[in-house]
Amino acid sequence: MGDAVQAFDTKMAAFLDSEVKIVGDANSKLNVYIKSGSLGKLSSQANTTWYLGNTYRCKDGWLEFIQPVASERSIEGAWYQGETTIRIAPSQAGLAIESSFTGRQRIGLYSYESANVSLPKLGTKRTLVDAIRWPSILEPVPAKKAPEMPEAKAVLEMRQMLNSGVLGNILLGVLKETDGAILATLKARSAGDIAPFEDRLRAASIAYETKLAPIWSDGAYQFTMHLRTSVANAAQTRQLGSKYSAFRIQQELKKIGHPMVDVTKVVEQENDYVATMNVLNDVGADEIMLRIKNNVSLVGSAHLTKENVHPTSEKIRVLEFRLTVK
Repeated sequence: MGDAVQAFDTKMAAFLDSEVKIVGDANSKLNVYIKSGSLGKLSSQANTTWYLGNTYRCKDGWLEFIQPVASERSIEGAWYQGETTIRIAPSQAGLAIESSFTGRQRIGLYSYESANVSLPKLGTKRTLVDAIRWPSILEPVPAKKAPEMPEAKAVLEMRQMLNSGVLGNILLGVLKETDGAILATLKARSAGDIAPFEDRLRAASIAYETKLAPIWSDGAYQFTMHLRTSVANAAQTRQLGSKYSAFRIQQELKKIGHPMVDVTKVVEQENDYVATMNVLNDVGADEIMLRIKNNVSLVGSAHLTKENVHPTSEKIRVLEFRLTVK
């Protein structure tokens, strides 16, 4: 859906109860009118215009958009980057939308501020085709679902604790009681919003454990946490197992601030963390550990545990550090 509205240049139609009206002759151009959301009104002037040969081409009974959109997919637990081609065709009174994604896994070389350098990983090319159908506004509105059962007491308590002051820029999804805790589905528009959120959970005496690490999907970082409300204070929060997420530690390690050092992965290991870094040129492990000591306030100690040459380039070294937080 996100790739489609981007290809259509109709991002304001991505809201619930939006409408899109396409008028014109496919042999020349099509005008697109948008009603954005349930409170919007259908525009009297075209919001955008598609032109044959410029915006789209006709192929095999489909209207195919010429410019693919940059996109990402999670396939079988691995992350792929590539591009998606969108095409549409009439489907009964509605519109059939087909997306064809082609991408590869990538190997990070290094990142510095806003610059990220990576290479496609050989042998990982994948193609994924999906299709959906947009119904016509003339079709009957689907019957409303029966009212859901009232939320469990523990879920309601957690929802009340997760107020705007705690959530900040984090979007709250589903809350569900499971395994003696509350499973929360969460979304962050920016990676930088996640670390302050963990700090606010601790300050609010909410014990947490990351169950699904943040992954970038559909324009946001999606992640899940186990949360517990039966906590008296911040000290007890730590006793109940609140632990900085590996994602949080990886974000903190960006403070190393060296253009030749790229932190590619951080995983939890017992009570510590293991960080893997790609290092260019002759940057030494001692220099990296000194930068961690001076720049990364969460980390108490760092020890080099492994060093190898990168399989794709002799100029890149892969260093592995064991980190202990303060």
